[in-house]
Amino acid sequence: YLKSLGVEEVIVYRSERFEQKLKNLDAVVGLIGGETLARSYQSLKSGGIIVSTVATPDPAELGKRQLRGQQFLMKRNASQLADLANMVDLGVVKPKLSQVLPLADAPKAHDLSQKGKTKGKIVLQVA
Repeated sequence: YLKSLGVEEVIVYRSERFEQKLKNLDAVVGLIGGETLARSYQSLKSGGIIVSTVATPDPAELGKRQLRGQQFLMKRNASQLADLANMVDLGVVKPKLSQVLPLADAPKAHDLSQKGKTKGKIVLQVA
């Protein structure tokens, strides 16, 4: 699936360390934070940028490695969500669905998500 999206190399995070395989990158987008964010700095080249959606990049690491950093936060916007839903309806955006579960199975959905046992999004059906 990932290769069909244009991915050149897949890194299996459970058995491989990305920071050992990826070097001299221009940019890193950090979606996890914590230890993963801390390990990301070494993959960037001098002058590179790290953008995190969950934490402010460490100023000491940025300075030490001559990097730039930015935290990126999204604000809810009903109009943009409606536009996105329309693009899904039109087939312009094609989310990868793993499974659709009834709302009563929310604990099961959470468990599946946390264990990484899905390939795609889990949708909870409300009605």
